[in-house]
Amino acid sequence: MPYYHADMTELRLDGFNVGGDPRRFFPSMPAGKVAVGFLTGDTTPAIVSHAMHDIITGNAPAGCPGMIGAMFWSNTVGPQLHSYR
Repeated sequence: MPYYHADMTELRLDGFNVGGDPRRFFPSMPAGKVAVGFLTGDTTPAIVSHAMHDIITGNAPAGCPGMIGAMFWSNTVGPQLHSYR
């Protein structure tokens, strides 16, 4: 499950064809301009924590050490994110 969040982040970082149509490409963004948001009501803080660890450290296909931040609705993940400084 944590890879769902990483995969959604990767789409934003790499760009994607909207609806699979190569004529409708949603462009990529540089990692330094991306902050990802998670609704923890739709998942658990543990899954968000795992996903953020994999994204920031590069352990997931969407690994992105240059990402600037994350927004989430739980105080559980905050200390983890601050530890990556």
